[in-house]
Amino acid sequence: MDENVKIVAGFIVGAMAGAAAGLLLAPEAGDKTRQKLVKEAEGYKDKAMSAFNGKLDELASSTKELVNTAKSQLKVKES
Repeated sequence: MDENVKIVAGFIVGAMAGAAAGLLLAPEAGDKTRQKLVKEAEGYKDKAMSAFNGKLDELASSTKELVNTAKSQLKVKES
């Protein structure tokens, strides 16, 4: 696993744990606390999916470039 991905994943998990702990320790009713937890989790999920999709796009682009480079190298060697 890429080191940057590990760092981002660790940050996201830590942020979620901190947010959950803060909300659980807050002096509000249980229903309000659960609603806040759900909203926070959805926000983190959206951010994580956005980051994941960005990395997936980068990987697809890099793979396409690699394939094109390999094809061009093979054509040069055949000539």
